[in-house]
Amino acid sequence: MKLEPSPKKDGGKADKGSNSCRVAGNFAIGVFLELLREAARDGMVKMEDAERVARTVMDAKGPLEIFYRQTFAEWTAAYEETKIQGQRTNVFGRLVVETFVHLFDDPRSEITRELLPRFFTALYMLLGDQDLAECREICMLVATEKRAELGDTPIWEAYFADRRCKAVLDRTLVIIARRFKRFEIRKNWFLTIMNTDQENVSLAGNVFVPKEKNPTAEKVFADRNFYLLFTSLFDSVRLRNLDEARKTYFKERFRETPNKIFGAFFIELEKLHGMH
Repeated sequence: MKLEPSPKKDGGKADKGSNSCRVAGNFAIGVFLELLREAARDGMVKMEDAERVARTVMDAKGPLEIFYRQTFAEWTAAYEETKIQGQRTNVFGRLVVETFVHLFDDPRSEITRELLPRFFTALYMLLGDQDLAECREICMLVATEKRAELGDTPIWEAYFADRRCKAVLDRTLVIIARRFKRFEIRKNWFLTIMNTDQENVSLAGNVFVPKEKNPTAEKVFADRNFYLLFTSLFDSVRLRNLDEARKTYFKERFRETPNKIFGAFFIELEKLHGMH
């Protein structure tokens, strides 16, 4: 059984939003009907069985709860990203993307701007609400100050060079590296998000999984792309790029040496390079 959103109408954020909500609603109804069929005897369902099935769906435990959380996170991130980009205020996102923006100009990388909404979904989930909000707040403050100082002059060179932005990027990379302690599991999770089309969901019995855009085709974002993106993202904290003052700074701020924080992550990353 496959559930797909109703055809989108042309234009209008309301239509896009309502279609997104319709996907979740249709999915929940589909689950409810599937469970009713399993509970039916000779095509009939007792009222108490129907109520039990309804409570199961509403409680949203197990795989269904995971689907709801992931779907909500992706829709929220995509909506926020669109809104923020439109307001020219996604200065935190721009700070992070600046580390690998050169890959967009290299067709061999096969990393394009079209992947950014999915990247931001994964990034925001890795950071968590509190760290994300604090990083955004600091970056917005810096950008606002630079715009006031520079007027019509582009702010980005001064913005990226500001020590507060560098500290935010360091903090972000430390959080990501720590989230990747179980590297293979987390890497596969990241690849799933980067290859997931949340508007089409496959339902098999009571198992719910994101449906990829084309299951028979080569993945859009694979190990090779992961290596290229994360190598660029983490280049500033490679040991060869850290002087003694920076190493001391990391130990004082994060209570661990850079090698302790990033060493295992870089080892696993280089394994990917050796495999491809």
